[in-house]
Amino acid sequence: MHFGIISTGPISAEFSQAIKFTDGADISAVFSRNAESAQAFIDQQQLQATAFDSVEALCASNDVDAVYIASPNSLHLSHALVAIQAGKHVVIEKPAVWNPAQWDQVWGAAEKHKVLVFEAARHIYEPAQKIVRDYLVGKKPKTVRLNFSQYSSRWDAVEAGEEPNIFSLKTGGGALVDLGVYPIYDAIYWFGEPDGVRYFPALAPTGVDGAGTLVLVYKDFNVIITIAKNAHSDAPSEILLGRETLRLSSVQGIDLVTEYTAGDEQVLFDSKATPGSRPLSELMRFEAEFFCDMIQAHLEGNFDEARVNRYRSLTLLSRSVNEVCTNARYTAGIFFENETLEISG
Repeated sequence: MHFGIISTGPISAEFSQAIKFTDGADISAVFSRNAESAQAFIDQQQLQATAFDSVEALCASNDVDAVYIASPNSLHLSHALVAIQAGKHVVIEKPAVWNPAQWDQVWGAAEKHKVLVFEAARHIYEPAQKIVRDYLVGKKPKTVRLNFSQYSSRWDAVEAGEEPNIFSLKTGGGALVDLGVYPIYDAIYWFGEPDGVRYFPALAPTGVDGAGTLVLVYKDFNVIITIAKNAHSDAPSEILLGRETLRLSSVQGIDLVTEYTAGDEQVLFDSKATPGSRPLSELMRFEAEFFCDMIQAHLEGNFDEARVNRYRSLTLLSRSVNEVCTNARYTAGIFFENETLEISG
């Protein structure tokens, strides 16, 4: 099957390399606002692909089965709708859209046009995720602490008075939607939807959150999420279960999962890599393989009950994560510029 890529940024380069791990899939088309940039990307990534400077033209191509969208967050909605209306399956980099109204618009269009749409939350497909989920069956957390603090190369520009896309209300940036989405996915995947959400942001000069603490309230415990794009931390994440504590090397790209009890420890998962050292393209190969399997089965008319159920569960998970992120932003007073809260028409 053939992917078209919208955007020539670093994440698109990593995705194109991840596709090379996947049998029967390739990148056949690349979009940039000018064809020269698209061709330069094709050459750098050593792809056999066609350069496009029109999203509509790429989506109309018979050589494209599915479209990977990694454009700025503010363009995800419009680019996704163009691809869906052209009958293409869609993979949208997280955050897929700004709020539940936009989410409903995209997934509703996909249902109407009988195509699949996925949010590229790559870590959900990593092997450690299911190991953690299976381990937690029947256990009752006492408290959960999840950490994702990663200093952004663009933060220096913010301190210099600039407004990069990732720190702009115009383009739907900020720590919560860029980094927080990972531990929110984790929490909902492992524990289900929370009963309450409270966000305490540290605002950047641009108006978005440069860092923050998010509390997800469950019946008998809280999930406390610490995120930052203006600081870095390698602190592990922990799920406290009483006598036992489950310690994770990270909330994404998990390399080590260990159970600690008094005087004892047991390794449940070990990637054998130094924590945090695996290249992003290697981590993305799990989602790439999954998306290709699902889309290829759909193209061949072999979208069986197991795949239907898996797709439905991922769709509901994506919607829940989006709702939590949106509620957290709104209660903290963070609204993106010209944010559409309702579906027109």
